[in-house]
Amino acid sequence: MTPLLSSTVKVVLRIKKEAKSKSNKLHVEKKSDGKDCVMVNHDALHIFPFDKALNQCATQLDTYNAVIGNGIDLFLSGYHVSVFAYGQTGSGKTYSITGIENQPGILPLFAKNLFEKISRQNLDSSVYISLSFYEVYQEKVFDLLASNRKPLRVRGGTDDPYVEGLIEVGVKDEDELEKWRRTGLLRRSTAATLMNELSSRSHAIFSLKVQREYENPKRVVVSRCFFVDLAGSERLQTSGGHRTNESISINKSLLSLQRVVDARASNEAFVCYRDSVLTRLLKNCFDGNSATTLLTTVSPLECYSSETLNTLRFASKAAQVIQQPTINEEFGGESIADLRELNNHHLKKIAEMSAQIETLKQHCASVESVQAPAVLELFQDESLNQWARLENGIKFCILQNQLAEYFFENDKWNIRAFAAGVFVNGIALTVNSSRQLDHGDILSYYERKFCAVYLDEKCDPNKFISYDRAKLQYVTAVYEKQKEEMTEEIIAESKQNVKDVRDSLENELVSLRKELDGVKNKLKNKSEDQKYALKKEYDMVESLINDTEDVKKNLNDAVSKQTAIFKAVKEETEEDKMMHVGIKKVYAELNNEKFVELYEYFADLYQSDKTADEIIGEFNRFLYSSKYVWKPIRSGVGSSLLQTAVFNTLQETARKRRSTYAEVSRGFASRRSVIADIIQKPSERPTSQPIDELVQSLSFYALTAQRGPDTEEELGKLNEIGILLNVCITVRKNFDVFIAPENFLTAASIQKKAASIVGIYRSIGSLDALAATAQLCFITPSIADISLDYCPKEILERVNCLRQLIESWINAVREDTLSKDLGNLIFNEIDRIIQSVGFLAYFLGRRVEITDPGVQNEFRKGIMSAVKDLTMDVPEILERCDGEKTTREKFKKLAATFVSEILKYVEQSFDEDFIFEVVRRAILIKENMITLTEDRAGKMVEKIKDLIKNIEKFSTFVNPSSIELLKDGLKMWQQLSYISAKPPKSRAKS
Repeated sequence: MTPLLSSTVKVVLRIKKEAKSKSNKLHVEKKSDGKDCVMVNHDALHIFPFDKALNQCATQLDTYNAVIGNGIDLFLSGYHVSVFAYGQTGSGKTYSITGIENQPGILPLFAKNLFEKISRQNLDSSVYISLSFYEVYQEKVFDLLASNRKPLRVRGGTDDPYVEGLIEVGVKDEDELEKWRRTGLLRRSTAATLMNELSSRSHAIFSLKVQREYENPKRVVVSRCFFVDLAGSERLQTSGGHRTNESISINKSLLSLQRVVDARASNEAFVCYRDSVLTRLLKNCFDGNSATTLLTTVSPLECYSSETLNTLRFASKAAQVIQQPTINEEFGGESIADLRELNNHHLKKIAEMSAQIETLKQHCASVESVQAPAVLELFQDESLNQWARLENGIKFCILQNQLAEYFFENDKWNIRAFAAGVFVNGIALTVNSSRQLDHGDILSYYERKFCAVYLDEKCDPNKFISYDRAKLQYVTAVYEKQKEEMTEEIIAESKQNVKDVRDSLENELVSLRKELDGVKNKLKNKSEDQKYALKKEYDMVESLINDTEDVKKNLNDAVSKQTAIFKAVKEETEEDKMMHVGIKKVYAELNNEKFVELYEYFADLYQSDKTADEIIGEFNRFLYSSKYVWKPIRSGVGSSLLQTAVFNTLQETARKRRSTYAEVSRGFASRRSVIADIIQKPSERPTSQPIDELVQSLSFYALTAQRGPDTEEELGKLNEIGILLNVCITVRKNFDVFIAPENFLTAASIQKKAASIVGIYRSIGSLDALAATAQLCFITPSIADISLDYCPKEILERVNCLRQLIESWINAVREDTLSKDLGNLIFNEIDRIIQSVGFLAYFLGRRVEITDPGVQNEFRKGIMSAVKDLTMDVPEILERCDGEKTTREKFKKLAATFVSEILKYVEQSFDEDFIFEVVRRAILIKENMITLTEDRAGKMVEKIKDLIKNIEKFSTFVNPSSIELLKDGLKMWQQLSYISAKPPKSRAKS
């Protein structure tokens, strides 16, 4: 590699042409060394040197010549070349780099001259050029050549960063390069701001890569040329505050770039390129191995004087950066021929896919191209509609299965069905039957595919039948027939159910009468005391016989009434008809796991190389295996009629007996009657139960409250942390109502509804208790003395947040929009409150016994949060005091070393005794040494001895080497304490 002579970054200034009169006076003066100096408002303090300064009259070609110079020769020779455009928003950066149609910018002119030079020097066979185009938007990298926009990851170490998955395209001429460049520009992030109607909201990086083969001697050089169009630096008040996040991100990355330039200009030994994605990717442009040019653009308007001065200062700093570019040789890389072959292969694939797209476009039915006679296949998205010209003998197939054939006979078009499931205007065709087709006929296949017959060329294609109209027309035709069939099935099912129930009731009556006769016989030979119990049993059996006879007698009438209601004609909406006709014949109940299994299996099956028959066979074997229990979709509707009829019958019986529904149904339930099987299934139980049951259930749940500590011994064990934690445990238990599968609207039983309502009230009440406890903590001396009153305040804020979440939960239940995420969010807030209690417990040194694993886990998280907060400065102390220049620094380093060594065991596992007896003591020693002077450090010796004594108790998991380290530290501490101790003041002689 042959190095160039040392040179600095080349800096060029371009002043934007402005029509406004109020402008800065930017005076350009040529110096004897060939450079241009720019003076702002004739102020000697504001003079900035440039390699070239272009005034407002400069053309695009002037700018290109000033910026590129001999850049093409350097690029083809193997040197890296970089061009940056830097300046405020709206100063002309993108215009200078890209240009417009009749005024091309630096990049298009560079591409034109590059390929002209390659052609002129006959380098086509030895040079391979590829490009990539990407942007950095809000610290994320997006490929502008990719069709889908997703962020890419930056990989590689400090020396060789790269973008993973970035598209790199080979180009052979200027036209191909220009095509890809325009593609990328269309996808770049831009937006209107107050300063610029088409402001770039990202940093765009266009990269050209050249691989050149040399024969004598045989070698390959690889060089890159970067064209970087930086987003403009801006102030929110001048660009508009509605794009705040973008402006902050842009200014942050530009600030990182300024730091890199400052560090390189000052020749600092270490330059941090990792502060920003931009500086990390463009490290090679400023680390010395690049011929770099900075084009700075400014506006002469006086209102932007501050931005102009900042731009000029940055440019003058960049001019001090020393670069030393070298020729970049590559060994073991791919040859030019291999690269061209690979690129041609990819281009061929792209061409094939484009041809397929064009073929599909020919079948697209947006509709001026439709020519009669034709069949139009309809889709809900009209852009997907396809048409096929009718030809004699053409067949309609699904998965290579022939369903129908179109044929021309007697000057008419006809259709013949080869399989079941073919409908014409809602009328099913039998297999091998045929029917004449007319213009506008709707064809349906398997009730899923819809087609329309187009025979009249005078018909406006734009007003032809849509998918929705075709489906509605089909549904209207088949609806009444299917509804009638379904009604007959349901009524037949209901009649069979009634017959079965009446037969079961008759058998139950026979059994009950025998039982009643048995009780009668027992009564004859019993004493008066024994007769009382038997008489009660006799009355109960007799009552149940009467209830059973009433139910049996009235059941037919009740079912007839429900059947009449069901058969009553009502006006159906279009949506009802659609749902009715589209309903499947069978269904299976799937949980999420089974559904995912089914989905993945079918996805793999349809992407396999199997034939259509093999796919259908696999489909049937898998779907109808024993894994899934299939049920008729309409089964149970007749049962629902019976259930409602039984419910109404029991209500009528209860009214006659002057009893309640609950009492009557309880009698059937006690005997395991067939009636109990009908009315006691939670998923099928009628919801309209008497209100007295709700009141009874509410009273029961209201009395079963959470028991608290009630003995003096229990109360004496509770401190402020214990009280807070007990209330938190109660809150957490009461809040289970918000993640229960059923709530006060969806619960199947009245008891569960009552439980849900009471649970909500309890949760609100426990929140009030938590708020009151947190407020009491404000005035607790132990908390106020160590300035931790912000912890109870945080708990109160989270309590208010929980109240708002409860209100949102109740509203979501009412509107039937409830999701599990809301319940999880409520519990997350509770867990954060418990963590705050753990945080507080550490500082107060309070240990609490917890039996609930979930509460214990969150409580420990709070303790560890306090430990992390108090030890985050340990690495900094160790680094700062590494030199040990003063005795105080030695003490600090020792204390930090103690903490660092002990923290190793905290990271391995959580031991509450170890935390409070060892870690807390070590941290207190470290905290005291931050404030104590070295002459008073001797007072800490006893505390260190206590620390060592306590850590020895945990010898089961603490390594002996750690204990020895603490003992050695104690000896050193004692020596330093002796040295730093102040001598006693001598008394003056009397």
